[in-house]
Amino acid sequence: MPGKSANPVPKPSHTWQTTQNTEWNSRIQERRVLRERGGFQTAAGWGVTGLFGCCTALSLYSLFAGPDNSALIPSLIFAAFTIGGGILLKKGSKNRRLVRHFRQICTLIGTKEYISTKELCDSMHCEKGELLTDITTMIDKSMLRQGHLDENGTCLMVTNDCYDQYRAMLASQKEQQIAEQKAREQLEASGVTPEYQQMLEECESYIQKIHQCNLDLPGEVITAKLSRLETVVTRILEEAKKRPKEAAALRKFMDYYMPTTWKLLDAYRSFENEPIQSDNILRTKKEIEDTLDTINAAFEKLLDDLFQTTAWDISSDISVLQTMLAQEGLTNQAGPSKQDIEPLHM
Repeated sequence: MPGKSANPVPKPSHTWQTTQNTEWNSRIQERRVLRERGGFQTAAGWGVTGLFGCCTALSLYSLFAGPDNSALIPSLIFAAFTIGGGILLKKGSKNRRLVRHFRQICTLIGTKEYISTKELCDSMHCEKGELLTDITTMIDKSMLRQGHLDENGTCLMVTNDCYDQYRAMLASQKEQQIAEQKAREQLEASGVTPEYQQMLEECESYIQKIHQCNLDLPGEVITAKLSRLETVVTRILEEAKKRPKEAAALRKFMDYYMPTTWKLLDAYRSFENEPIQSDNILRTKKEIEDTLDTINAAFEKLLDDLFQTTAWDISSDISVLQTMLAQEGLTNQAGPSKQDIEPLHM
């Protein structure tokens, strides 16, 4: 029809592709040239490889069957051309595959700004390494003008805006990791390690269990003992929170004493719920009650030991303070002061 081009230039079908006709035409032309080049290289490679491969075979046959080595040089020449044809064939196949993969990627990504390489591999039925190589080549050849791969090669982004968002996300994650690392190092320097945090959580869990057990048991005697136990364990926890570096001494307390204590309390509660209180049950309950007195005394001694370092520090400070006050003549304690020492006159 007059007035219309016989071969109209296709328009961009995807929003991520350039909207300028000149750029789009350039991309179509590049793809067309690459496809034609790949076809020519493939055909030429097959022809050269087939022709000179046959010549090489005949030359080798003459070389081994003839009486002299006159066919050696031709054999080497033919072999070189055969290798060159093979290389040309490989390049042509690679270029044709590149164009085919480019078409498939354009179809699969549609109007999206990114797509996972796993989805591309599954849909295109190709290996990830081969796909990443082709995508990198497409980016280098400006077939994907705004194409970018993430650091792990798991996502293809086809707009600069999408890639900028990805880089901003990476920067934010890196800053967060650095901040978390610094915070972790500061906590570890003060003695607040993950093991320490776990120990505190376990201790709080045991306090809750003891409190609930106390609510479940009606007896006045056991109630008083459990209230005393809950109080002393709570105080131990509070002091452990104040002294992270000294909390390592409580490891045995948490690993053995508290689990064993809770085992006795849980058994006592089970016995208390028995409808028939036999002699064995009553005797066992009495033994647990007596053992609780020992446990409470031991835990109170442990709590007192936690104050030992603080007591030593306070005693040392008091001693230093008294000495300084005495030297300044501000106390009634014996000992020379600065005011008592007069200069000698000759």
